[in-house]
Amino acid sequence: MALLTVLLVLLILFLLNVPIAFALIVSSVVYIFFTDGFSAEVLVQRMIGGLESVPLLAIIFFITAGILMNYTGITSRMLRFAQIITSRLPGSLAQVNVVLSTLMGGLSGPNIAE
Repeated sequence: MALLTVLLVLLILFLLNVPIAFALIVSSVVYIFFTDGFSAEVLVQRMIGGLESVPLLAIIFFITAGILMNYTGITSRMLRFAQIITSRLPGSLAQVNVVLSTLMGGLSGPNIAE
């Protein structure tokens, strides 16, 4: 019964053009109120525990590295370098993309992801 109520609340909020994040928060709170044995302490512990995830920290660090690289001008210099290297090759736009991705992968460190 609680699941049906949550889905109805979520659908109604979507139809009222409520932003998705707020609709999900409201429907989650409705679910918490309709289920037994779920205390506020457990809710707070799970919310804080979700923020302490190590993979989520990687997102923040990569965004920070990108901002620092743009602010210092490293990215524009790397792009010009890749354009100079590949200017005589056919399909130089694709070649610039490959060279720049290789350089960025070498700087940022995610060898497996690249």
